[in-house]
Amino acid sequence: MIPRQFHCRLRAALARVLVLAAFAAVLAPARAGAAPTSVQVFQKAQKAFKEEKWKIAKSLLVGVLRKQPEFQPARMLLGRIFFREGKMGLAYRYFKALPSDAIGPDAAYEVGVTMFARKNYKRALVGFARVPSSSKYANLAHFYRGIS
Repeated sequence: MIPRQFHCRLRAALARVLVLAAFAAVLAPARAGAAPTSVQVFQKAQKAFKEEKWKIAKSLLVGVLRKQPEFQPARMLLGRIFFREGKMGLAYRYFKALPSDAIGPDAAYEVGVTMFARKNYKRALVGFARVPSSSKYANLAHFYRGIS
């Protein structure tokens, strides 16, 4: 028969091992060589977007959205890429999934034109209203707001 005191020590040791294993699981992504986070991959996609490397940016963004479907910045950037490629249907698909307050000033004109082309005038007005007056597209946005 095993003494009761041994059982208590064994349970305490097992509890410490489980706590350490839990901490290791939480800290694992932070170690060197760990898989990049969605934010890190998104930042790489932004860099590719600025360099007009659409294919690279798209593949990175699709990977982010597979892991984290609700990651709105990835949806916005993917919509912008499709807009710039002239694929309005795909741009519309990504833009319409975004809440209105997620439309930033840098993408506002693209969202507005896409929504206008798809006859979603209410949403087009939201996009055009967010175009800053300092933007090179401000006059066009004002024009579209007038006819929407």
